[in-house]
Amino acid sequence: MPSTRSNHFQFMNVTGGIHMTILNAVMSDFSYASHAHEEFAIGITLQGIQEFSCNGSRFRSSPGDIILFNPGDVHNGNPGTGDALKYVMLYIDTADLSPLLQGVSQSEKRECRLPETHFDDPYLGSLILEMSRLAGARKQSSFEHEHCVQNVAERLAQRMGIF
Repeated sequence: MPSTRSNHFQFMNVTGGIHMTILNAVMSDFSYASHAHEEFAIGITLQGIQEFSCNGSRFRSSPGDIILFNPGDVHNGNPGTGDALKYVMLYIDTADLSPLLQGVSQSEKRECRLPETHFDDPYLGSLILEMSRLAGARKQSSFEHEHCVQNVAERLAQRMGIF
């Protein structure tokens, strides 16, 4: 009998002034070994449970939950149950996101290290899904992408208490 378990990873590069890659993933029996990214990685769990460790702490992400990795955060990941895990991740270049965060900041704080790894934020989740939708559109508008990333930066600044 053929296996119904599958893993699918679709990467899309955003064109325009913002350097970003978007990952739409489905994982049934795949696990990420510990690794880190040079970019900010911000995602939303869509279906299933995502179990992961980040910098020594363990997390379980449910549908609607946000996952955020700062550049250099060592993390891993796997489906937390026998069900398929679906999620979307934005990988935003530090050189693009950091100035946006500083631009919307009402603080002199220059460090762009976001303090939360796993949290609930429906508005931020909707922005992540909108970025994924825009990247998959046949006709991409760099203005729409930049506007959406600006909204992401504003929301993150609000969560950091600097907006």
